[in-house]
Amino acid sequence: IHRATVTEANLNYEGSITLSNEAVESSFESRVVWEYDLSVLSTALPVTAELRFTLRGAPRFPAEAAPVSVYAYPADLLEGAEDFSSQPIGLVGIVYVEPYQAPTTYTLSVGAVVNDTLHQGVKRIGFRFQIDPEAPPGANQAFFDALDSDKLTKPQLIINAAVPGDADQDQDVDLDD
Repeated sequence: IHRATVTEANLNYEGSITLSNEAVESSFESRVVWEYDLSVLSTALPVTAELRFTLRGAPRFPAEAAPVSVYAYPADLLEGAEDFSSQPIGLVGIVYVEPYQAPTTYTLSVGAVVNDTLHQGVKRIGFRFQIDPEAPPGANQAFFDALDSDKLTKPQLIINAAVPGDADQDQDVDLDD
């Protein structure tokens, strides 16, 4: 259940996330989006959902950790400029990518936004990765090492049936629930 939309690609990586300013070429994009078709799901609500993705740091010093914000947004499953300007449903997390950081896998819990989307009868969702606009100039870049030929290198939306009574969706029923 994967749909990718990017603006820049070559043989080594699919998308860079760069906050544009005068010092950065205008061909760089400050947002990278991935859209998912949820119509193939047969799991009853509620579900647990995780977004798993790998980012690496900018190869330059001096630089600060790049704050990459991940937003959910209503997807249309079409590649277009609207994907980059859609108003987000909400922020689902922020990760910090250090300069020269080796590829690092992050996992964000997105069960609440996926359940809300499915509960509304919507069968698609998108996730937008962008650099915080307030980031200092030395913290404006992170990279996806994603290849078109290998979908396991792209952000994976992992959805499972929820455990009955698991209110906090941590796959067990305990005092926290």
